[in-house]
Amino acid sequence: MSVFLQIIEGLLAGIAAGFVYEAGYRLLARRLKRKPVYRIKGLRIHHSVYGIIIAAVSLWLRNPFLLSLGIGIIIQHIIVEKRFTVVDRS
Repeated sequence: MSVFLQIIEGLLAGIAAGFVYEAGYRLLARRLKRKPVYRIKGLRIHHSVYGIIIAAVSLWLRNPFLLSLGIGIIIQHIIVEKRFTVVDRS
């Protein structure tokens, strides 16, 4: 498979994975009747951190699909939040 197709597939898969994560988050929040937020010492961790981790691992493995998957997750988070956020104090 060409690198270009791997990048396109990774971007689409990352964006789709981000939306699936958001839907699962909302479903879990409804069931728990509260938002399941990951916090470390008062800092809220957003799911775009998964995209950064996947992209970093892809650089080590030299895998263009994983790189574009991580970037796709970050793009989806930017679409939803209207800004790039990894960690915030909320």
